[in-house]
Amino acid sequence: MLFRSMKRPAPPKPEPIGKSYVCSGCGYVYDPDLGDEDGEVMPGTLFEKLPEEWVCPECGEDKEQFIEEA
Repeated sequence: MLFRSMKRPAPPKPEPIGKSYVCSGCGYVYDPDLGDEDGEVMPGTLFEKLPEEWVCPECGEDKEQFIEEA
C-alpha cells in the first residue's frame, strides 16, 4: 500500500492578547503575552492593568513614559 505524504496545514497563529508598549526611555517592549517575571506580572496582563507603581524593568521609567507600539 502506498502512502502519500500529506502536508498538514500549519496551525493558526494565536492572536496577541493585547497591544505591546515601548518604553520611551530605553526601548524596552512590554508584551502582555509574556508579562514581566521580574516585576511579578503574570503573562496575560494587559498594559492597562499593570499596577500604578510598575516601572520599566530595564531603566526604571514610569508607566506613563510608555507608548503604544505601532
